[in-house]
Amino acid sequence: MKNQMFLDRGMLSAEAQARAFGPEDKLRVPLYAKRPWWQSSDQVLMTSKVDVHPHIGGCVVSAWLYTYGMTGDRSYLDMSLPPLRGMVTEFPKLQAYVISRSCEAGRFIMPLALACAYTNESFFRDALQAQAEFLRSRMDKSGAIREEGSNIGDRVEGGDLGLTYDDNDSVADIMYGMSFAAMNFWLAYKATSEKSYLEDYFRVTDFLVRIQIECSDPMTDGGWMRGFDFSLWEYYGANADQAWSAYCMETGWLNAVIDMALGLYLTDDTFYEPRSA
Repeated sequence: MKNQMFLDRGMLSAEAQARAFGPEDKLRVPLYAKRPWWQSSDQVLMTSKVDVHPHIGGCVVSAWLYTYGMTGDRSYLDMSLPPLRGMVTEFPKLQAYVISRSCEAGRFIMPLALACAYTNESFFRDALQAQAEFLRSRMDKSGAIREEGSNIGDRVEGGDLGLTYDDNDSVADIMYGMSFAAMNFWLAYKATSEKSYLEDYFRVTDFLVRIQIECSDPMTDGGWMRGFDFSLWEYYGANADQAWSAYCMETGWLNAVIDMALGLYLTDDTFYEPRSA
């Protein structure tokens, strides 16, 4: 059941996003005061000001697609598709990632799945399949998704960095990557009815449930830490990212997202509002 209060509040955010990052006929402000470190100087940016990294821009596009589904306002669908097409085109050209390629791919699934649901275009279906296949290629038999393309490089300390120094490291990023991959594989299944995405969902969530923390402290019990070494089967902290030790939780981007992924399955919820384009 739709709650009008939440719809009203949500539209305030949707309209603000449209003004900030939308087409030229809307009042816009720059996304960044200066070029963020992960963008190369010659990187092509979309004219809509939506960042080409799925980690960042994918959230904006997903919000617009979700708004279209909830309201039926076609302008949000029309506004979301050009930057999403550009994101698909530019993604293979990226020289650096916000966290890692694995994390970006997990985030990318959401806007692509929503676009599939609302347009049924083969372009978006193919792009969705490509990201899913990449994640499968990085998936351990345990269900953990191995990191690739970590942003650490020669940046050996700081914040919001990847956890791995080598693509063969047996480390999964539960917060930036696997939480969103779990939720988004479910969304991809609901948007396309393809059983392969449901199988992906089960593999990832089975792993997440098995590494869930059991602790006498109710503040910690039932939660997840950010990094996990699936060869040693223990939680992991990289000395590069000084903000994240082995024993750090993030309520919003980690525990809540995994809870949503599990809750959507248990209630058989589509997450998005079905609507014909």
